[in-house]
Amino acid sequence: MKATKKRLNAVLETYKKSLANVSATCKTNDISRNTFYEWLKDYEWFAKEVENIKEDTKDFVEGKLM
Repeated sequence: MKATKKRLNAVLETYKKSLANVSATCKTNDISRNTFYEWLKDYEWFAKEVENIKEDTKDFVEGKLM
């Protein structure tokens, strides 16, 4: 499934707000998990942003635990 940059950015914003929760992101953006993972394969910049958000989320959670 092809996606516009605007659509991908909206998904990334939701992903960040959901603390890297793929299920919540997909539900909010009305896409399947399969679509999300296909976009990771199809759009290198999108995959890099997803990874950055995951790392930022880990840092945030670790900081709260300490």
